Amino acid sequence: MTPTDATSPATPSNRLHPIRSVDVLPAPAASPAVLRPSRRPAVALLAAVALGVFVRFTAFAIERPLWIDKAMIALNLTDRSISQLFEPLDRNQTAPSPSFSPVSCA
Repeated sequence: MTPTDATSPATPSNRLHPIRSVDVLPAPAASPAVLRPSRRPAVALLAAVALGVFVRFTAFAIERPLWIDKAMIALNLTDRSISQLFEPLDRNQTAPSPSFSPVSCA
C-alpha cells in the first residue's frame, strides 16, 4: 500500500503520535471570604438550642399540671419519709427503689 492509496488514512493513527503536553493554568487566587469556614452550621445549631430552651421555658412558665401517674408518684414522695419509700407505694403505683434513684430522696 502506498500513502496515496484511498484505503489508507492520510495521517498516521493517533496511537503513533507522541502525547502532547497539556498547559495547566494556575488556580485563581482565593479571596479571604472563600478561605473562611462557613458559619451556617454554627448559627443553625445555636438557633436550634435557643428554640429548645424557649420551648422548655414556656412549658415550665405556664405551670402545666402533672399527669395523673406523675402526680401519684409525687404524692408518695411528699407524704412518706425516706425509710417508707422502700415499702410498696400507695395508690397502686410502682417506681424504682430510692437506691436506684437518689434524686427522688432529696
